[in-house]
Amino acid sequence: MSDPSTPVDVTVVIPTRNRAHWLPDCLASLASQATSASVEFVVVDNASADTTPDVVAEWASRDPRVRAVREEKLGRSAALNAGMALARGPLLLFTDDDVTADAGWIDSFVRLFQRHPEVELAGGAIFPVPKGLSWPSWFSERAVVAIGAIEYGGERPLTEFENLWGANMAARRELFDRIGTWDEELGVRGEDHPRNDRPEGNEDTELQMRQLATGGAVWYCPGAIIRHRADVPGPRGCVTKGFANGRNSFRRGPKPSAPSEPRRRPRSFATALPLIGGMLRMVFWCGILRLVTTKSVFERAWLAAWASGWRLENLLSPGERDRTDLRILRIAWPIWELARRLAPPRGR
Repeated sequence: MSDPSTPVDVTVVIPTRNRAHWLPDCLASLASQATSASVEFVVVDNASADTTPDVVAEWASRDPRVRAVREEKLGRSAALNAGMALARGPLLLFTDDDVTADAGWIDSFVRLFQRHPEVELAGGAIFPVPKGLSWPSWFSERAVVAIGAIEYGGERPLTEFENLWGANMAARRELFDRIGTWDEELGVRGEDHPRNDRPEGNEDTELQMRQLATGGAVWYCPGAIIRHRADVPGPRGCVTKGFANGRNSFRRGPKPSAPSEPRRRPRSFATALPLIGGMLRMVFWCGILRLVTTKSVFERAWLAAWASGWRLENLLSPGERDRTDLRILRIAWPIWELARRLAPPRGR
């Protein structure tokens, strides 16, 4: 173990709980980072009941940069705060135990903070990889953008509709001195997970909201890439996510790997016609997908769902919903529900 009194440039904090099977891959990707910065890895065992303590101890015994700490209070936020309390670096990087980091992950953040002294909080891209190490035979990787990918264009401050995930974030230590540490009442706590319809219940979202409320900005670092293990829903779940992603992309701006779709003048025949055509294609291809669950058919159904979501938002008014919006939704929603139900719940 390295001397805890010796300063380092970067501290990477990795909270972990009952992931002894995945943690070695995460640590191996961090240990092999291509960086000239001095780095330490603080692995926080959040009351694991499996062999996680043995895995962490074994890594600490052969890599002096790895430091182990156990935090009995359940919660990712509690684990992050425990790791920060031991951190020696002025630049803090945060990730999770079920990811692997690309070789330039650390240096991408280091260079961003060097180029922009005003930046206090940043994050990078997250690309899903299948937990089973291979995608289902029917799955098209075009749909990855809708099952947990975080990707924005270029190095820049994020807009109000964009946010980062805690599995890939970095901050100057002074940020926490200024706005406080991770909120230990939020986020994952053992088997308790925040509700999907309340993003403010996640500690990473709340931290970003706190930073923005003080007049600060949250930056995107495109070179800081991690790969996150993800469950692949069945075809119906993927199509559902595709439709939702199309709607969200219209408001937030499409991700670089998302499909391309033009913006049109709202409330016009030229806007309504593409929506009608897209939704009919969606129904058709979801019906074919039920009969023939192949990659090419799935991709057509998913793209039609994504485009329909985008075109629906384009037709609706940008502010609060008015009566015309409600009429449009009453017509569109049964068609969408039909398409969704036609898509098979499971692949073959």
